[in-house]
Amino acid sequence: MTQIEFLQSGDIRLEVCPAAGGSITRFSIEGQDILRTASEEAIKNRDPGLMAAFPMVPYCNRIAHGLFWFEGRQIQLKKNFEPELCSIHGLGWERAWSIEHKNMASLKLSYDHGGHDWPWKFYSEQYFRLEPDRLNYELSISNTDSSAMPAGLGLHPFFSDQRLARMSCLFQGRWQCSSEGLPIHFVGRVESDQFDGSKTMSQYDLDHVYTALNSDLCLKWDNQKYGVSLLKSEGTFGYVVYSPPKGDFFCIEPISHLPNVINMEERVGKMQVLEPGDSMSICQTFIVLKE
Repeated sequence: MTQIEFLQSGDIRLEVCPAAGGSITRFSIEGQDILRTASEEAIKNRDPGLMAAFPMVPYCNRIAHGLFWFEGRQIQLKKNFEPELCSIHGLGWERAWSIEHKNMASLKLSYDHGGHDWPWKFYSEQYFRLEPDRLNYELSISNTDSSAMPAGLGLHPFFSDQRLARMSCLFQGRWQCSSEGLPIHFVGRVESDQFDGSKTMSQYDLDHVYTALNSDLCLKWDNQKYGVSLLKSEGTFGYVVYSPPKGDFFCIEPISHLPNVINMEERVGKMQVLEPGDSMSICQTFIVLKE
């Protein structure tokens, strides 16, 4: 049986599956699901793509054809999500994580990478901490190799019921993405991209990267008691907003770098380079909003 770790603080409940990518399987408030709840079958099969949220490490989202150059060296990664032509979401979501610490309201997981499928060694931790009105999440990576490596981090949550969900926030820019999910050009601030809560997420067809968040990001569900606010956080480059037509979920993914930026001109951004012993982290706080 696949082990699930349960955390509770007040009315907030969090369930995490270390064996399935260290993924969140459920995040609820007084029984109301904020994220899509993983099914028993998904947990049994340890399928992170059907969980409530999973970590992205050591890079975010997609690398075109799984191929890039770094310090004069050509790197070919495994294409890990067929029929996608890209390498996708890093490695952490496909690996089992170990429990380093646990109590009633907090959990720390670790993953120690030995250099297979990503040609550098690294150590990563996830830290989940509940308070009565919030979930605090932190993902970190440390370079344990003998040479420098590129690195990036993100969280991939699947929010529940796009038919009832409304998002309110103010972004100052958008990267238009191709049908392969790769950024192709920067659009800037467009009025049609501003989210004021007047539409449900089911009324959008989105798969783009939004940048320069000028506010916290608020989510509310029609006829539901609770919403959440995603606090603007240091270390976050932007958010991938994915809301597929006729879906039952939507995604708002905090990321530390633009997808495929390692294959783009440096003026548009870059992945952080970690020297041996260096670390980086990304944080995301979810605060409960009561109607």
